[in-house]
Amino acid sequence: MLKDNPELTMSGRDMRHFVTSHRNDETGLPAPKYKEVDYAKLKAFAAEQKFKGHEKLIKVKKLQLVSKQSKENNLLKQHHMVWKKEFNRLNSLKNHLQADVDEHVRQNAESELLGQIYGDFESYENKLDRDLPKFRDGTITPIWNLREDLIIWVEECKLCGMTSDLEKPENVKDTIDLVKNQQQKLMEKLRHEQKTLEEELNIRFAFLIYIFFNMHFTGDLPTLSRLPLEKNIQTGIPEEAFDLECPDLELKASVLQEFILLDQKYVERLDQLEEQHQKATELVYVSHEEWWMMYKYYFERRKDLISDWSRDRTELLNRAKVVFSEALAAYRLEEYKEQSRQKQREFCNDLYTKVREWRQMKLEAMQLEQEYLEQRRQERLALLREEEEREKIKRQREKERVDNDQVKYREAELEKKREEQMRKVEEEERARAEKEELLERIREKVRPHVDADLMRLWSDTEAWQARMKDEEEFINIQRPLFEINTFSTKKIVADPRFRLAERLHDAGLNKNPYAQQVYSKLQPLVAPRRDMESTVFNMK
Repeated sequence: MLKDNPELTMSGRDMRHFVTSHRNDETGLPAPKYKEVDYAKLKAFAAEQKFKGHEKLIKVKKLQLVSKQSKENNLLKQHHMVWKKEFNRLNSLKNHLQADVDEHVRQNAESELLGQIYGDFESYENKLDRDLPKFRDGTITPIWNLREDLIIWVEECKLCGMTSDLEKPENVKDTIDLVKNQQQKLMEKLRHEQKTLEEELNIRFAFLIYIFFNMHFTGDLPTLSRLPLEKNIQTGIPEEAFDLECPDLELKASVLQEFILLDQKYVERLDQLEEQHQKATELVYVSHEEWWMMYKYYFERRKDLISDWSRDRTELLNRAKVVFSEALAAYRLEEYKEQSRQKQREFCNDLYTKVREWRQMKLEAMQLEQEYLEQRRQERLALLREEEEREKIKRQREKERVDNDQVKYREAELEKKREEQMRKVEEEERARAEKEELLERIREKVRPHVDADLMRLWSDTEAWQARMKDEEEFINIQRPLFEINTFSTKKIVADPRFRLAERLHDAGLNKNPYAQQVYSKLQPLVAPRRDMESTVFNMK
């Protein structure tokens, strides 16, 4: 059946009579909500809206980027504030600790026990500050100058187009290698100095530990005779001198004997120095400061003796080399010339005499040097005692002056305290009098000042007089409960647009395009205000 009649649906209804356009009646117009669609206009409108949406999306992305940048800037500012606060706190803590250290140094510098030590610390620190620029100019500054010159040279070659110089920089490499070798030699020298200083500091540190344990367990200062050696000196005849070739055995034995005599001489001088300072330890040392100064003198003198000992041994070894070489040359000359043997003996005798004279000269020079150092030590001790006496007198005078200033200050403070108490008592009396006067004025204000009126008791009151009035006020019952501030019914009915809408509605044309066109042309009786116009649906 459906194949024979395709207009029938599965339900069996005939869809040919289905009305797709609603009409009010047979002769009326179609319903206004069904109208033709202009697809070109809709596509243009959609493209325009899409373009506007794309522009707004770009603006939103820009706003998001600006917001993100603003957040990052705010976060950086917060971090900067936190870092600045922490930096100020650490800087304040550093200044506080530095002030504590300076105060500690100042207090100990004025004491009798540690004043000299801290004075030496300050002198050594000033010396390091003076030597630091020279050290920087001699080590680091040339390297940085070479680096800057190389950077400028490369930039100039690139600007001028001289690439061949950059491809074959042999001269520059030679200069860099030369500077590198100089730097390596300098670093080796600095490492050697560092090692020497570390050994010396280790010896000093071991000595201080020795002093601490000695004072802790025995309760007295150690004697200087028990101090460790500053440097190990190789005593006896060196192997290098044994290996030297000399044809005259007596000359060789005499020269090698000089090493033993030199060692004995310096050992005796060290023993004398230790005995001298051991006696001074029992007689002179009455305080830690004097003991420390004597120890410094002993340590410096001991160091000088050991240095002289090493130097003299080196000189003697070099002298022995020269003597042995001269003797060997003379002996070889004697082998070729038998006639010069007597001259060789005389030459050896001269050499013996020179060695003895040289030894005598050395002994005299050492004795003079020892006498000079002893004189300098006595002068230094005398100056130290005079300086201590002057400092003691100065401290006593300063203490008397401080005591007088404190007494005057206390008297002035007591006088100020009495004046302050008297002033407070006067202010309390004045405040009490002012308060009493104010209370009296208030009492005067609240006292009753009413004349006597006997008729007041028999006269009518105002409430009674109001009650006796017979007048009744007129009340408008038709008046609305609330005041109306909008359009009234009369004004709405008088509007021509209302009457037109009513007529079009009765005719069924209120939703027709004709009605919309008529509505747009008809103006109200009173023009609307400009501030009441809406721009929500304005597409422009």
